[in-house]
Amino acid sequence: MPDGHNHDEWKKEKDAKVKAWKDKRRAKTDKDGASKPSDKGTTSQPNKLTLSNRLTTALTTKLGVSDSDAKKLIKEAMTDSGKE
Repeated sequence: MPDGHNHDEWKKEKDAKVKAWKDKRRAKTDKDGASKPSDKGTTSQPNKLTLSNRLTTALTTKLGVSDSDAKKLIKEAMTDSGKE
């Protein structure tokens, strides 16, 4: 540590920076203190598990099956299991 370091002065500056950061953070929240919800990725459809999309991707990349064949395989599997 260089000579002439004043810990008390450094601590005051650090506290001021932390306070400014917290004030800025608080300004981003609404009046109730809760964070504002993000509009990113919101849709009108309810949340739904998209496992079939992941299975399609796995079938096409790992096994080299065409996209349409992969969708047919998944549809057949879903009807056989009674899910569709």
